[in-house]
Amino acid sequence: MQMKNKFHYDMVLRLRDNSVVVLPFNLHQALIRSGSNLTTSGSNANEASGESCISKPRAVVKACASWEGYPDKAIFVPRQYLRQTLAGPMVLYDTITKHGVPIVNTEQYFKHVLQRQGVP
Repeated sequence: MQMKNKFHYDMVLRLRDNSVVVLPFNLHQALIRSGSNLTTSGSNANEASGESCISKPRAVVKACASWEGYPDKAIFVPRQYLRQTLAGPMVLYDTITKHGVPIVNTEQYFKHVLQRQGVP
């Protein structure tokens, strides 16, 4: 899709298959809450177009019941962390379960995977 549209995605929004979107998603506010730095002026390539430049990108999860972990209903992921975020749960399953890491629910498991993979 990127090659067809000649467009490079910086971030991807992943929704769990049983998630429902009922309200508009404010990307700008989500990035600010995540600690990502947004630059709309200065000496960057996007200044002329008025686009925001994202530095220090971080994964953003849906703000809901976390059960001492990270909910996996919706996650906005920087491109450089896609493999760790999307494939990490399956890749690390044997490693995590064999080492006796105390995981009680999927939210704790997802948090452990992202931390172990170095996803901010």
